[in-house]
Amino acid sequence: MLYISVQRFRCTTVARSYAEGVVKERIVETLRRHPEGLTIHDISRLIGTHRHTTTRYLAELRGAGIIVHRPIGSAILHYLSAISQPTGVERKVEAA
Repeated sequence: MLYISVQRFRCTTVARSYAEGVVKERIVETLRRHPEGLTIHDISRLIGTHRHTTTRYLAELRGAGIIVHRPIGSAILHYLSAISQPTGVERKVEAA
């Protein structure tokens, strides 16, 4: 029984870490498509996750310096940081 519990824990941990990576990639791609900035509600709606889940991953991405946020009135808009924006050369390669 202990082996089964440990095995389930490992599978759950691997699945969770995979899901975290997927959600973060979807957030970054969504912000890349919307350079005007998006609220947490908009990001959640576009990537199909709960607002609390989106908030968690936005905080991690903000801590890593991948995104920045700016308060506009009562809303907080999230953007890709300047260092994570692709340069002209990278854009040409992505388009090719």
